[in-house]
Amino acid sequence: MADRYYSNADEGQRFQPGTTVEAGAVDQKFDEVTAGFQQVAIDTDRSLKLPAGEGPQELDATALQRRNRAVGFDAEGNLVLMAGFGWRGDWATATDYALNEVFRDPASKNLYVVLKAHTSATIASDLTAGNIELAISVAEIEAAKVAAIEAAGNAAASEEGAAESEASARAAASFKGLWSSLTGALAKPASVKHSGEYWELLNDLPDVAASEPGVSGDWTSKTVLTGSATGPIDMAGHPLTAAAFSAGRYDLASAVGTDTLDLAQQQVFRIDASVNRTLAFANAPGANRAMVIVVRLVGSAGAVTWPAGIAWSEGTAPELRTSWTAVTLLWDGIDWRGFVSGGEDL
Repeated sequence: MADRYYSNADEGQRFQPGTTVEAGAVDQKFDEVTAGFQQVAIDTDRSLKLPAGEGPQELDATALQRRNRAVGFDAEGNLVLMAGFGWRGDWATATDYALNEVFRDPASKNLYVVLKAHTSATIASDLTAGNIELAISVAEIEAAKVAAIEAAGNAAASEEGAAESEASARAAASFKGLWSSLTGALAKPASVKHSGEYWELLNDLPDVAASEPGVSGDWTSKTVLTGSATGPIDMAGHPLTAAAFSAGRYDLASAVGTDTLDLAQQQVFRIDASVNRTLAFANAPGANRAMVIVVRLVGSAGAVTWPAGIAWSEGTAPELRTSWTAVTLLWDGIDWRGFVSGGEDL
């Protein structure tokens, strides 16, 4: 027993063989031994202990292996030497790694954390064995970086597009008519029509007549569509064929003499109403879409039966004018609404 608990090293204090001792001296010795055991109990109560029934826990590491390490427990609760997330640099094979150490894969640049003390073999095998775990994936970071750059670019493009749309809207709201009819100064925002195209003013002009759209750099063309379609184009589920889609200064195609109004082909129709007509829609738009069509009926001798479900502005289908009648139909995404937009009697 250690001296700090009980010492019987003093020869003069020992009981000698063949001698008689007093009971008080014996009691004193027992008291000293008891006090030593009590001190042992106090120190034991304050120490780190494992539950009864578990085997002994020992650290068999050498002093060199123990340096700069902390004592802790691994995933199985066993006593181990561990590092406080110590950085080990680039990974190497056949190297001892301690719990919580961090290293970098020199090939992928990924960072790994050690889950169990081990001697490294390969990163793949150590992952499979549960010795290490991927902490930071460089590939995921690069992907996130690319996505962030793309999102920033899209946001910038959207902002630029919004600014351009705002400028165009201001110019459209300030449409001045034919350029050839204007004189004097002209300030932004403004737009004009010239040579069959619409132009937006870029710079304030002291004399608009001296700056011709298409010739001067003071203007930019706002014609949206040019060229022509060569195949079917699907717009929100409504195909436009090459025959029906003419992209230039004219937005809408027109049809003559048909009872079926094919809305995928035209939105302007001229109908001979000198004979009876029963009109029907084909390829009508779906819900939450919008469309305006114009039907010009020539003559009035025939009776016109309109498609069912049209809500007429006058409460009933229009009466035909003797020469021609123009009817505008609006699909607002829910109902068809119709009204007479023009007409003439002979």
